[in-house]
Amino acid sequence: MQSKELQRKFFDSLRTGREDNFPEVQHSFYLYHKHLKKKLSTLLINCFPLTQEIVGEEKWETLIAHFLANAATPTEGPLSLCQAFYCYLLAHIPSIKDAAKHLRDVVIFEYILIDLFYMENLPHVNYSLNGNRLESPLVLNPEHRLVCLDYPVFQNTKFLEQKNAHYLFMYRHPTLFTVEFIEISALYYNALQQLAIQPISILTAIENAASACSVNINDVDMHEILDFVTELQEHGAIFGFAFQ
Repeated sequence: MQSKELQRKFFDSLRTGREDNFPEVQHSFYLYHKHLKKKLSTLLINCFPLTQEIVGEEKWETLIAHFLANAATPTEGPLSLCQAFYCYLLAHIPSIKDAAKHLRDVVIFEYILIDLFYMENLPHVNYSLNGNRLESPLVLNPEHRLVCLDYPVFQNTKFLEQKNAHYLFMYRHPTLFTVEFIEISALYYNALQQLAIQPISILTAIENAASACSVNINDVDMHEILDFVTELQEHGAIFGFAFQ
């Protein structure tokens, strides 16, 4: 058996707690298994702290044990492990007794934070810092996610049980490399979806979004749009203006 295959088989045995394939280490196998379980649990708590807090310590340990024993656990790195656990959580939330209504949104929100933090650098359109914020085509930070949640899990609020649409623009800052997010309206959500496809002016995007969202364009405040673009540009969500 080749070395990598043997390592993988040993890891799988440690992960699942099945020691049959390695009788030569049977005397210390339980300690290895316990150490691996604790190490992976700590890593996943760091990735999903709110999820662990909501689920509770006892149910969390049960989830971890079941995940390690039954799911295909990757060894390529923390992002791969978090992605596998994320998919596992989404599939098993319905089976968690007395799970909070907003648990699914918490899992999604926390995973996107991790995904953006670890994502590779993405190419972007060449841009200039000089342009008209309303009429020039805007270059959006490509390292982003547009997210729609049912509950405002991204803020401390007493309204977590009240279901409603909450729109977020989540992105990685181009120089600080921190993951940031901005709560936006459905109108701006639709507009940014267009900018994510190609650079267009915010006025064009808003006009299209107004039509899609059944909003009267005459009711949209131009000063508010300008402030919105200015905020995004100042905080690294918009890079600048596309060359024409």
